[in-house]
Amino acid sequence: MKDSIDFLICNYNGGNLLRRCIDSILNLNIQNLMIYIYDNASIDNSLDSIKNYKLNQIKIVEGENNIGYGKAINNLFEISKSEYIFILNPDAELEFDKFELE
Repeated sequence: MKDSIDFLICNYNGGNLLRRCIDSILNLNIQNLMIYIYDNASIDNSLDSIKNYKLNQIKIVEGENNIGYGKAINNLFEISKSEYIFILNPDAELEFDKFELE
């Protein structure tokens, strides 16, 4: 897949589900991908569970307040630079490979 794709995730107290969602994206083995996560001021361990990834493919926006799903996704749309965008909830796990995504 030569084109880039951005995955947008709005998280609020997603816990370990967020980590599993990210793992399912990374398992696609796509070179040109970005994962943007807007955290709606979670009070659980959601962000702690993913901060150890240390990948430049993951950008986290930490909201000070819960601004709601729609605003959070719109904020991520504004910083997304890809022609292709895939929106996911933190409890989603991709069950296909990059060839099926293409």
